[in-house]
Amino acid sequence: MSHGYYRFPSIDAHGHLAFTSDSDLFLAVLPTSHERLAQQPILATRLTRGQGCAAFATFSADGERLAFASSHEGGATDVFVMPTAGGQISRLTFEGNQDDELVGARNGTVVCGWHGDSVLYASPHFTTLPDAQVRSPN
Repeated sequence: MSHGYYRFPSIDAHGHLAFTSDSDLFLAVLPTSHERLAQQPILATRLTRGQGCAAFATFSADGERLAFASSHEGGATDVFVMPTAGGQISRLTFEGNQDDELVGARNGTVVCGWHGDSVLYASPHFTTLPDAQVRSPN
C-alpha cells in the first residue's frame, strides 16, 4: 500500500500499527529501527472486509485484541473486538442506528480505549446529555 488514504491510526507497545483505509481495518508491523524502515517497505494486512466502515481501532494492553467501531452489520455503528492476529470478530454492542455518523463521529460511536479487559467507547445512545457518554459493554 503506497497510495491511498490512511485514517484513525493506533499503535501498540509491540510495534503494531492499526489504521483505516478503504473503509476497512489494516494491521502493519513497524520496523524496530530507522535503518530498517529505509531498507524495506512496511506491508499491511487487511483485517476486515465489509460493506460498512470500520474505524477507531484501539489495542488491548497486552496487544492481543483490537477493538473498533464498525457499521458493517446492517449499517448501524456498534463496537466489535477481534484478535490482533486476525480471526473471529465479536460484536460487543447492539445499540447503533442508521443515523450514526461513523466517519468524523461527531455524534456517532467511537472506541476510546481499554480499561483492563473492558472496552471503553463513547456513544450518544441511552444518554440524556447533549453529548456522547463513555460506556463499557461489560
